[in-house]
Amino acid sequence: MRNVTYRAKYKKNGKLLFNADMFAGILGVYTGEKPGAFSISENLRKHKKEAVGLIENLAMIVSGYNEISWLIRKTLTECDDYDCATQRLRSSPINSLGYIIVAGTKEGEATVIARDRLGTAHEESLNVT
Repeated sequence: MRNVTYRAKYKKNGKLLFNADMFAGILGVYTGEKPGAFSISENLRKHKKEAVGLIENLAMIVSGYNEISWLIRKTLTECDDYDCATQRLRSSPINSLGYIIVAGTKEGEATVIARDRLGTAHEESLNVT
């Protein structure tokens, strides 16, 4: 994998927006961090073992739903804090299932969001205890 991965620095007008670990040829972001604000990582949440899941994913992309890595990229670009990021990631429609892990910079800012296509299936916030 070393030959196809790289560390990207996304900038706008010379200012660093966020960093991301990227795969060559992939434009979406699966792992990234906004310095001093929050980090996001996405993990697989398996579908039922039916071909219908793949067909639903493709149909939802064509219908305008976000692909999860594009939602993460947009969140890293447009949100400036943990609250904005978690709100967007828990409620924006996406085309497939996934686990999204978000960590902020303050005590108590750590959440695992289990996503369905239209919203949150389950959410677990981590705390200091």
